[in-house]
Amino acid sequence: MLKMMTISAVAMLLTGGAAWAQSTSYFGPNGQYAGSARTYSNGFGSTTSYYAANGQYIGSGQTYSNGVGTTTSYYGANGQYRGRASRY
Repeated sequence: MLKMMTISAVAMLLTGGAAWAQSTSYFGPNGQYAGSARTYSNGFGSTTSYYAANGQYIGSGQTYSNGVGTTTSYYGANGQYRGRASRY
């Protein structure tokens, strides 16, 4: 089981609305560092980039809301589509 710890949330202004970024670190059951995720949002949706423990980029997820639910599409490190998850 991975534990996660949110490191920081930074607010900034971008054209079209407020944006924020958040970094999350993941740790294994023995406390070893397992990787990280960085999420960026502009109020219309968000993109999360995933990194392995060695800092290598391993993929991303793009989340959008239509007011009824959200859909996240996942992509591998080379941009290949890996699937999606919807929540309503």
